[in-house]
Amino acid sequence: MFHSRKVLSEGERRERSFSRIFIGLFSFIGIVFILIGIGVAVSRAQFLKNASPVEAEIIAMHRTGTDALGMPVVEYTVDGKKYTDTLSLSSSDMHPGGLITIYYQNDNPENIRAIETEGFLIGIFLFIGLVFASISWIIASVRRKHRRNIRQLLANGLKVDAEITDIQENLNKRMGKHHPIIVHCRYQSPDGRLYLFHSHSVWCRSHEVDMKKKIPVYMDRQNPARYFVDVDAVL
Repeated sequence: MFHSRKVLSEGERRERSFSRIFIGLFSFIGIVFILIGIGVAVSRAQFLKNASPVEAEIIAMHRTGTDALGMPVVEYTVDGKKYTDTLSLSSSDMHPGGLITIYYQNDNPENIRAIETEGFLIGIFLFIGLVFASISWIIASVRRKHRRNIRQLLANGLKVDAEITDIQENLNKRMGKHHPIIVHCRYQSPDGRLYLFHSHSVWCRSHEVDMKKKIPVYMDRQNPARYFVDVDAVL
């Protein structure tokens, strides 16, 4: 933990809790979609081990409830015998009179599946799952990198005492009726260089900051653009 205060403010606790929930929820959704996609793919592969293709005609679209597309009722022939059954999947290009390729089990011709449609469905599930999982991974990685950078700066950075110049509310964040603050400060080095800094969002009131104090800033010795403004030190 890089905060010097032992007790986090309510805003910080809520923000961190929300972030953890957000990351966890996106990870969970991503994993669920990926597992569903894998499950359908495995089921599809097992079905195909003992299946054969046949051309079928869509004779109707069976609609139930609020199903806009409906499920295709198909008619097909295996070994001279006609069968009629309803598929469990449909797509927008299916319509009465259309021809599609279905697969049936060799030992049970009445057991049929629309393999091509399932392949598209598998791709959709895996894509959605990877998107959600990637978002959670990126957010978690950014948070870890941010905390790691601050720890490195606190341990190895060049500490300078800057003058507080302004305090502004971060209107992009809100907790109830309150916004976190951003502290702006400046430091002039002995060689005359002027450095301008601003802090991360801090969940406290502007009047809690002691404007008369110098605020510690930890700068990367090789790259002054990397720094950490320790607002806790002036609270």
